[in-house]
Amino acid sequence: MLTSFCFAGQRKKRRNMFRSNRKPTAEEKVISEIWKSLKKLPCKKSCGSFSPDYQDSLSEATSLFADLETTEKIDNDLDTFMKIIKGVIEEMGKSEEVNSQLIKTAYIKALKNRNDTEGVSVDPASIFPSLRTTNIKERK
Repeated sequence: MLTSFCFAGQRKKRRNMFRSNRKPTAEEKVISEIWKSLKKLPCKKSCGSFSPDYQDSLSEATSLFADLETTEKIDNDLDTFMKIIKGVIEEMGKSEEVNSQLIKTAYIKALKNRNDTEGVSVDPASIFPSLRTTNIKERK
């Protein structure tokens, strides 16, 4: 019969086979805080782009992205900005609690307003597929 025992003064270690003890990075904490703020915005799916709620929500989301105003101490540089945007977009893909068009628009505006994004170009059609157009020639 097999039994487990510990020598005097030793503690038996538990096996954490599927448990993750990894602490979130500062960027992951910021992503979480920004996501929580975005979920609280008044503009949801049914909000139109000309409504006051949309304009207020867009302004708030843009400032969140542009300034990275959070409680964590992180670098406010382009690399961090891109990591945080990527994380927020991943969260957006998992949930439909926010107006995705508003978030994407805020991202583009924040990208244009940041001081460290000169020379960075973004194709809006890659973010908003509905902007892609094709020319169709009618054949006679």
